[in-house]
Amino acid sequence: MLELYDGKLSRTVLRRESGRNARDLSGNMKSKFLVNLQKTEKDNWVAKCASAKIQVESNSKEEALSKIKQEFEQFLTYEASNYLSRWKGNHTIVNCPEGKILLPVDIWKCKLDGETCPTQAQVFLNEEDEFRSKCRADEKKKEQILNLIKGNKYDGFHHVAGRLKCVLCRGKEYLKYHYPWEINSLSQYIDILNDNFRVHFLRSGINLSAYSSGLCPSCFIDVISKLNLTTLGTFERIDLDFYD
Repeated sequence: MLELYDGKLSRTVLRRESGRNARDLSGNMKSKFLVNLQKTEKDNWVAKCASAKIQVESNSKEEALSKIKQEFEQFLTYEASNYLSRWKGNHTIVNCPEGKILLPVDIWKCKLDGETCPTQAQVFLNEEDEFRSKCRADEKKKEQILNLIKGNKYDGFHHVAGRLKCVLCRGKEYLKYHYPWEINSLSQYIDILNDNFRVHFLRSGINLSAYSSGLCPSCFIDVISKLNLTTLGTFERIDLDFYD
């Protein structure tokens, strides 16, 4: 039997201080994590993030949050940075700063004219003549792009490439995409095949897409709040800045 939860869900925001030396174009990144907090029979607190596969246990809720925040920082330093580096290209092939990707079809468009990019938004530094001949930007803009990359002011990271879509996010299309470790599903915390849950979900009036699709932390918390289930503990969102 499902139990209803009368408490309120909370949101925690934790940020690192941003220094003056942080790179303006690609170094200062932001990420958010969903944390599930539950109290054990031994009165300990377990903090879990299923999407990042991280779990800690401590004597208090505050200490559990502090511990899992440290784990998130380690995750961003190694796992997330390695993931992002795969989307930048390499030292001779760099994603163009004027390119934008249309997901989920993976078509690269030019921000300048809105047309499909003939180079798939890639700048081949070893073949500058080819880039200059294929790129439709004016000569001044081409020079700016090359100088930006050669001067190490831009290393090829795109803020949409490599992200997954939250089915409930609203607003501009690119804001609906999130890092893989930010996307959560109800099945990670709930037996969604349970008959009682399915009936409860249908009666809640929640968008059916949320039943089995990926959700960002904010939308997940909103859905859980509407479902009002006590057996899941509480959920919080932790925001962190990191530097790739």
